[in-house]
Amino acid sequence: MAFCRLHQRLFACGMRHCGKRYRRFIDRRKPALFAGLAGDVLEVGYGAGANLPYLPQGIRYTGIEANPYMERHARAVAERHGVAVDLRGGDVRRLEFPNGSFDAVIATLVLCSVSDADRALAEIRRVLRPGGRFVFMEHVAAPAGSRTRRWQERTAPVWRFVGDGCSPARETGTLIQSAGFAKVDLEAFDAPVPVFGPHIAGFAEMPVEQGR
Repeated sequence: MAFCRLHQRLFACGMRHCGKRYRRFIDRRKPALFAGLAGDVLEVGYGAGANLPYLPQGIRYTGIEANPYMERHARAVAERHGVAVDLRGGDVRRLEFPNGSFDAVIATLVLCSVSDADRALAEIRRVLRPGGRFVFMEHVAAPAGSRTRRWQERTAPVWRFVGDGCSPARETGTLIQSAGFAKVDLEAFDAPVPVFGPHIAGFAEMPVEQGR
Protein backbone atom coordinates (compact mmCIF):
# COMPACT_ATOMS: atom_id res chain seq x y z
CA MET A 1 0.00 0.00 0.00
CA ALA A 2 2.80 2.43 0.88
CA PHE A 3 4.52 1.61 -2.44
CA CYS A 4 1.27 2.23 -4.31
CA ARG A 5 0.91 5.67 -2.68
CA LEU A 6 4.50 6.53 -3.54
CA HIS A 7 3.95 5.46 -7.16
CA GLN A 8 0.81 7.61 -7.41
CA ARG A 9 2.64 10.59 -5.91
CA LEU A 10 5.54 10.25 -8.36
CA PHE A 11 3.18 9.86 -11.31
CA ALA A 12 1.28 13.01 -10.27
CA CYS A 13 4.54 14.95 -10.16
CA GLY A 14 5.57 13.56 -13.54
CA MET A 15 2.26 14.53 -15.13
CA ARG A 16 2.69 18.06 -13.82
CA HIS A 17 6.06 18.37 -15.54
CA CYS A 18 5.62 16.21 -18.67
CA GLY A 19 7.43 17.08 -21.91
CA LYS A 20 6.98 20.70 -22.88
CA ARG A 21 7.09 20.08 -26.63
CA TYR A 22 4.38 17.45 -26.37
CA ARG A 23 2.25 19.64 -24.11
CA ARG A 24 2.47 22.58 -26.51
CA PHE A 25 1.47 20.34 -29.42
CA ILE A 26 -1.51 18.89 -27.55
CA ASP A 27 -2.60 22.19 -26.01
CA ARG A 28 -2.91 23.86 -29.41
CA ARG A 29 -5.81 21.53 -30.19
CA LYS A 30 -7.75 22.13 -27.01
CA PRO A 31 -9.54 25.46 -27.72
CA ALA A 32 -11.23 24.02 -30.81
CA LEU A 33 -11.90 20.68 -29.13
CA PHE A 34 -13.65 22.24 -26.13
CA ALA A 35 -15.40 25.06 -28.00
CA GLY A 36 -19.15 24.94 -27.57
CA LEU A 37 -19.17 23.10 -24.25
CA ALA A 38 -21.81 24.53 -21.93
CA GLY A 39 -23.82 23.66 -18.86
CA ASP A 40 -22.82 20.82 -16.55
CA VAL A 41 -19.48 19.33 -17.60
CA LEU A 42 -17.73 16.31 -16.09
CA GLU A 43 -14.05 15.61 -16.66
CA VAL A 44 -12.99 12.04 -15.92
CA GLY A 45 -9.35 11.81 -14.90
CA TYR A 46 -8.62 15.54 -14.55
CA GLY A 47 -4.99 14.79 -13.73
CA ALA A 48 -2.87 17.85 -13.02
CA GLY A 49 -5.54 20.18 -14.42
CA ALA A 50 -4.02 20.56 -17.89
CA ASN A 51 -7.41 21.14 -19.56
CA LEU A 52 -8.73 23.77 -17.16
CA PRO A 53 -7.22 26.84 -18.89
CA TYR A 54 -8.89 25.88 -22.19
CA LEU A 55 -12.47 25.32 -21.05
CA PRO A 56 -15.20 27.83 -21.98
CA GLN A 57 -16.29 30.30 -19.33
CA GLY A 58 -19.60 29.75 -17.59
CA ILE A 59 -19.60 25.95 -17.47
CA ARG A 60 -20.33 24.14 -14.21
CA TYR A 61 -17.27 21.92 -13.87
CA THR A 62 -16.98 18.68 -11.94
CA GLY A 63 -13.82 16.59 -12.10
CA ILE A 64 -13.06 13.12 -10.83
CA GLU A 65 -9.62 11.57 -10.41
CA ALA A 66 -8.50 8.21 -9.03
CA ASN A 67 -5.05 9.48 -8.02
CA PRO A 68 -5.44 11.61 -4.86
CA TYR A 69 -2.07 13.32 -5.37
CA MET A 70 -3.30 15.08 -8.52
CA GLU A 71 -5.76 17.31 -6.67
CA ARG A 72 -3.34 19.91 -5.34
CA HIS A 73 -1.82 20.40 -8.79
CA ALA A 74 -5.26 20.80 -10.40
CA ARG A 75 -6.46 23.22 -7.71
CA ALA A 76 -3.38 25.37 -8.25
CA VAL A 77 -4.13 25.56 -11.99
CA ALA A 78 -7.80 26.36 -11.30
CA GLU A 79 -6.90 29.17 -8.91
CA ARG A 80 -4.32 30.59 -11.31
CA HIS A 81 -6.86 30.76 -14.14
CA GLY A 82 -9.92 31.68 -12.09
CA VAL A 83 -11.83 28.48 -12.85
CA ALA A 84 -14.47 27.32 -10.35
CA VAL A 85 -14.11 23.57 -9.87
CA ASP A 86 -15.70 20.73 -7.94
CA LEU A 87 -12.92 18.14 -7.65
CA ARG A 88 -13.65 14.67 -6.30
CA GLY A 89 -12.08 11.27 -6.01
CA GLY A 90 -13.68 8.72 -8.27
CA ASP A 91 -13.46 5.89 -10.77
CA VAL A 92 -14.76 6.31 -14.32
CA ARG A 93 -15.87 2.66 -14.25
CA ARG A 94 -18.26 3.44 -11.38
CA LEU A 95 -19.42 7.04 -11.63
CA GLU A 96 -21.37 8.15 -8.56
CA PHE A 97 -23.82 10.36 -10.44
CA PRO A 98 -27.45 9.77 -11.47
CA ASN A 99 -28.34 8.97 -15.05
CA GLY A 100 -28.33 12.00 -17.34
CA SER A 101 -26.43 14.32 -14.97
CA PHE A 102 -24.19 16.10 -17.49
CA ASP A 103 -24.33 17.98 -20.77
CA ALA A 104 -20.78 16.92 -21.62
CA VAL A 105 -18.04 14.58 -20.46
CA ILE A 106 -14.35 15.16 -21.17
CA ALA A 107 -11.61 12.52 -21.22
CA THR A 108 -8.09 13.29 -22.43
CA LEU A 109 -5.28 10.74 -22.16
CA VAL A 110 -7.39 8.72 -19.73
CA LEU A 111 -8.93 5.69 -21.43
CA CYS A 112 -5.48 4.20 -22.09
CA SER A 113 -5.08 3.53 -18.36
CA VAL A 114 -8.56 2.27 -17.44
CA SER A 115 -8.58 -1.49 -16.88
CA ASP A 116 -12.07 -1.86 -18.40
CA ALA A 117 -12.49 0.82 -21.07
CA ASP A 118 -15.81 -0.63 -22.30
CA ARG A 119 -17.31 -0.26 -18.84
CA ALA A 120 -15.92 3.26 -18.56
CA LEU A 121 -17.54 4.25 -21.86
CA ALA A 122 -20.85 2.73 -20.74
CA GLU A 123 -20.71 4.84 -17.58
CA ILE A 124 -19.91 7.96 -19.61
CA ARG A 125 -22.96 7.30 -21.79
CA ARG A 126 -25.11 6.70 -18.72
CA VAL A 127 -24.37 10.07 -17.11
CA LEU A 128 -24.80 12.06 -20.33
CA ARG A 129 -28.11 13.76 -21.06
CA PRO A 130 -29.96 13.23 -24.34
CA GLY A 131 -28.00 15.10 -26.98
CA GLY A 132 -24.99 15.29 -24.66
CA ARG A 133 -21.44 15.19 -25.96
CA PHE A 134 -18.41 13.10 -25.03
CA VAL A 135 -15.21 14.97 -25.93
CA PHE A 136 -11.97 13.01 -26.08
CA MET A 137 -8.29 13.09 -26.98
CA GLU A 138 -6.32 9.86 -26.54
CA HIS A 139 -3.13 8.21 -27.67
CA VAL A 140 -3.97 4.96 -29.44
CA ALA A 141 -2.54 1.81 -31.01
CA ALA A 142 -0.57 2.20 -34.23
CA PRO A 143 -1.75 0.15 -37.23
CA ALA A 144 -1.32 -3.59 -36.79
CA GLY A 145 1.99 -4.86 -38.17
CA SER A 146 3.67 -1.45 -38.11
CA ARG A 147 7.01 -0.86 -36.46
CA THR A 148 5.41 1.51 -33.94
CA ARG A 149 2.80 -1.08 -33.02
CA ARG A 150 5.51 -3.66 -32.38
CA TRP A 151 7.27 -1.23 -30.04
CA GLN A 152 3.99 -0.44 -28.30
CA GLU A 153 3.41 -4.13 -27.64
CA ARG A 154 7.00 -4.77 -26.51
CA THR A 155 7.04 -1.88 -24.05
CA ALA A 156 3.48 -2.37 -22.76
CA PRO A 157 4.46 -4.11 -19.46
CA VAL A 158 6.88 -1.32 -18.58
CA TRP A 159 4.46 1.45 -19.46
CA ARG A 160 1.62 -0.12 -17.49
CA PHE A 161 3.84 0.19 -14.42
CA VAL A 162 5.44 3.59 -15.15
CA GLY A 163 2.29 5.15 -16.56
CA ASP A 164 -0.15 4.20 -13.80
CA GLY A 165 -1.80 1.46 -15.89
CA CYS A 166 -1.27 2.97 -19.36
CA SER A 167 -1.73 0.53 -22.28
CA PRO A 168 0.06 1.99 -25.33
CA ALA A 169 -1.47 -0.47 -27.84
CA ARG A 170 -5.15 0.04 -26.94
CA GLU A 171 -7.47 0.59 -29.93
CA THR A 172 -9.47 3.28 -28.17
CA GLY A 173 -10.97 4.74 -31.33
CA THR A 174 -12.59 1.42 -32.17
CA LEU A 175 -13.91 1.12 -28.62
CA ILE A 176 -15.52 4.56 -28.79
CA GLN A 177 -17.08 3.86 -32.19
CA SER A 178 -18.56 0.64 -30.82
CA ALA A 179 -19.84 2.10 -27.55
CA GLY A 180 -23.37 2.93 -28.74
CA PHE A 181 -23.19 6.67 -29.38
CA ALA A 182 -25.48 8.14 -32.03
CA LYS A 183 -22.60 9.91 -33.79
CA VAL A 184 -18.81 9.74 -33.53
CA ASP A 185 -16.55 12.29 -35.22
CA LEU A 186 -12.84 11.67 -34.71
CA GLU A 187 -9.58 12.78 -36.28
CA ALA A 188 -6.37 10.73 -36.25
CA PHE A 189 -3.04 12.54 -35.96
CA ASP A 190 0.55 11.92 -34.91
CA ALA A 191 2.08 13.67 -31.88
CA PRO A 192 5.84 14.39 -31.68
CA VAL A 193 6.68 11.52 -29.31
CA PRO A 194 8.11 8.05 -29.96
CA VAL A 195 5.93 4.97 -29.48
CA PHE A 196 2.94 7.07 -28.30
CA GLY A 197 2.68 9.19 -31.46
CA PRO A 198 -0.67 7.91 -32.84
CA HIS A 199 -3.52 9.97 -31.36
CA ILE A 200 -7.20 10.59 -31.92
CA ALA A 201 -9.39 13.54 -30.92
CA GLY A 202 -13.02 14.34 -31.44
CA PHE A 203 -16.47 13.92 -29.99
CA ALA A 204 -19.29 11.43 -29.67
CA GLU A 205 -22.92 12.43 -29.25
CA MET A 206 -25.84 10.85 -27.46
CA PRO A 207 -29.19 10.53 -29.23
CA VAL A 208 -31.37 13.60 -28.78
CA GLU A 209 -34.05 11.26 -27.42
CA GLN A 210 -33.00 8.25 -25.39
CA GLY A 211 -33.92 4.91 -26.95
CA ARG A 212 -33.56 6.06 -30.56
